[in-house]
Amino acid sequence: MINRQSPEQAEGDSAQLRRWPQNFAWLYADQLLSVFAGTCGTFILSWLLYEVTGSTLAMGGLWLISFASQWGVQLLAGPLIDRWKRTAVMKLSEAVRAVVYLAAGLMWIAGERQSYILYTAAWISSFVMYDLASGALLPKLVRPKELTRKNAWMSGSVQLMRTFAFPLAGLGVQVLEPGTLLLILS
Repeated sequence: MINRQSPEQAEGDSAQLRRWPQNFAWLYADQLLSVFAGTCGTFILSWLLYEVTGSTLAMGGLWLISFASQWGVQLLAGPLIDRWKRTAVMKLSEAVRAVVYLAAGLMWIAGERQSYILYTAAWISSFVMYDLASGALLPKLVRPKELTRKNAWMSGSVQLMRTFAFPLAGLGVQVLEPGTLLLILS
């Protein structure tokens, strides 16, 4: 039996296929923006902590807290991410990080220059599950035969963005006041 579709159905199917690359492009760009903001934000928080304490050990401790929290989130939330709506997790994660950076930046500008504020901001902002949700969403946006290639593009670009974020954040703190940069990142 031949499966005959109306022109409207056929157009709907091809329109659906054409949207997938566009959705992937949005996810790709948003993922890079998220990684950039997260890396720059943690860099700026550690820079502010150095200004408060003058200690490179304190800066390293802030990064350790950030990495350990990220690993913990990935370990605990990774198996559960398929049970949650991925786009909602992504939006919530970015909103939490934005609020944390906004609060830390405003407190810094207001003169509240306490190390515990910066450690807390780094700790809370590291609970972002954006990467997990993005990775779980990717198979829904691309064809199975393209998944490996698109995943490689995402992973490689994310690592490249992390690499570029450090010198750009360093340049940013030389040009602008670091508290203001946190406000921009939020």
